Amino acid sequence: MERIVFNSDGKSMQYEMLIGTSLNEFGIELCRFLPCGRVFVLTDSNVAPLFLEDVSAALRAFGIDVLSLVVSAGEENKRLETVQSILAFLLKGNASRSDVLLCLGGGVIGDMGGFAASVYMRGINFIAMPTTLIGMTDSSVGGKTGVDFCGVKNAVGSFHAPVLVVCCTDFLKTLPLRELHSGIGEIIKYAVIGGDSILNLLQGGIINNAALISACCEIKRKFVEEDEFDNGVRRILNLGHTFGHVFEAVSRFSLSHGEAVGLG
Repeated sequence: MERIVFNSDGKSMQYEMLIGTSLNEFGIELCRFLPCGRVFVLTDSNVAPLFLEDVSAALRAFGIDVLSLVVSAGEENKRLETVQSILAFLLKGNASRSDVLLCLGGGVIGDMGGFAASVYMRGINFIAMPTTLIGMTDSSVGGKTGVDFCGVKNAVGSFHAPVLVVCCTDFLKTLPLRELHSGIGEIIKYAVIGGDSILNLLQGGIINNAALISACCEIKRKFVEEDEFDNGVRRILNLGHTFGHVFEAVSRFSLSHGEAVGLG
């Protein structure tokens, strides 16, 4: 298992990213961040049939009580109304500031869940467990959360870093080819910024393993630690996004985020 530690200059962001193959590798590590012995799991209608039971069973094996919410999948559901349903789920479950929200899914789930965690009870901890290549290589780290509003991508959001990011590469085996290609859009961005190491992995046809995930996140880590709130050098990571967000919106999100960034 690989471990990347994030520490911002202001020390307001400190967390670990764990990269491994199977869920069994992460059980003890997860328990460290669940002091109340329970976890609120947020996932979507695409991911739930594939992984929700396995993740819940792995947590219960360590004596963790699991409560779960499944929301409709897709960028079109990345909106304030969905965040309201997440907040209602936490409130009905009597979640306190000592509880943890675990976001199991792609970038949409991570963004919405992270935003909900940032505003519920003025902020609770959350764990990111990305299930897509774009989630593992990019969106799950950095602390940006949010939803789309009035047709504008990520118009409402906050900076709220997870306490832990868990990347299980076995999840990637279920991804359709288009989702893998979507992840490559962001990976190419890191190849342009970071150079030969990522290009070599891509040329070798390796797009879903720990080495590539780690290489991308190490590049992002350097920018995020120096400029946590995106006021300066971190903006380099927006390469491809200026036009990419326009392409996404114009396509009414028929283009995925990674595809749009690749075009941008």
